[in-house]
Amino acid sequence: MWPFEPVPVMDPTSLLPTFMLGQLPDLPACPSFSTIAEWSNYDCNVKVKGFSVGFSMFAVIAFTCSVFAFELMLDLRQRAVISSDEQPTKLYSVVGAIDAADKTKKSNLKKQIMEKFVSSQAYGLDKINFSIFSQFYGLIEGCGFMLLGAYPYLWKLSI
Repeated sequence: MWPFEPVPVMDPTSLLPTFMLGQLPDLPACPSFSTIAEWSNYDCNVKVKGFSVGFSMFAVIAFTCSVFAFELMLDLRQRAVISSDEQPTKLYSVVGAIDAADKTKKSNLKKQIMEKFVSSQAYGLDKINFSIFSQFYGLIEGCGFMLLGAYPYLWKLSI
């Protein structure tokens, strides 16, 4: 019927080094607050080909936390650059030369650029700080929803 052969299912534990298999924490695989009657008969320690359901939740949470840590590291590095008081000296020297060559003296470009630089730096710092807070809140919310079993519960309610 199908023009192609289905791909065989791979055992996920074959991807891990053998020393890691015994060191994984047990995480709940069933919703802790669910009132659905089906969950009371569900064995939360189900193993599929030696692969625990709790391990998959641990893997998702570990990956989510590692992505958060990497993005946090990048944001903190960017925050350090933005919060420094170092002025763009090359730009100021070029603008100073333009101001000196201006015979009319109607505008002071150096002053305007300095004001714009300070306000842009303050905006960038606020933006980075809010981004860090927002990502941290998203991490706590996502992990909480996973550990409490809210995703399967809400899925069941939506169907």
